[in-house]
Amino acid sequence: MKTNTEATEPMTDDERAGITWWNNLTPVARSYWLSTAGTAIVAEAWACYKRTKDGKSVPDTGFNR
Repeated sequence: MKTNTEATEPMTDDERAGITWWNNLTPVARSYWLSTAGTAIVAEAWACYKRTKDGKSVPDTGFNR
């Protein structure tokens, strides 16, 4: 979690990409990635997604955006 000082710093390209990825997921896909990552933290779901080589290891069910 970012502190107040860190929150005023610009986002990184990776943070921006993670937000875009999350915003483009369906509710079902969001649930899938949170469950797969074993977390309720979006940043950890994003990290899990990236570890799967951009989602290529998951079935084609709309999660591979």
